[in-house]
Amino acid sequence: MKKKIIALLTCVLLFLSVSAPAFAMDYTLLFTQPFSDSFRSSTGVRADGELTPWIQPSHTTTPTTYFLVVDPREDDDYSKITGELVPVTNIISGVCDTVRRSLTYAPNYGGRGQKYCVGAYPSYTDFLAYPIIGSWEP
Repeated sequence: MKKKIIALLTCVLLFLSVSAPAFAMDYTLLFTQPFSDSFRSSTGVRADGELTPWIQPSHTTTPTTYFLVVDPREDDDYSKITGELVPVTNIISGVCDTVRRSLTYAPNYGGRGQKYCVGAYPSYTDFLAYPIIGSWEP
């Protein structure tokens, strides 16, 4: 009986480790007025080089635009993040549901070890303050 339990637990752990994303990160961003100052970015993470980035909000919210950008921060110095960063993946506008969306890197991006973060801003200029929460992977 003990061997059967150990075998079952091993199978369950193996299944969970295969089905769960290896580098998935959580994000929580709060958007406030005015629109001109509403760009937000997540903490950065180094890409695994698999070139399969995605974003998935965990709840419905005000339509938001998402993309990945190179994270210029070193040692969590957030002063280097501005709204002038150039997207390194396609831009997905109007996301308001919990559907997982794939992102595609622009040429010369997506390499192993490059540090990225999620960039986001409201899709509409007329919005009330709101948070977005979800997961992503570079």
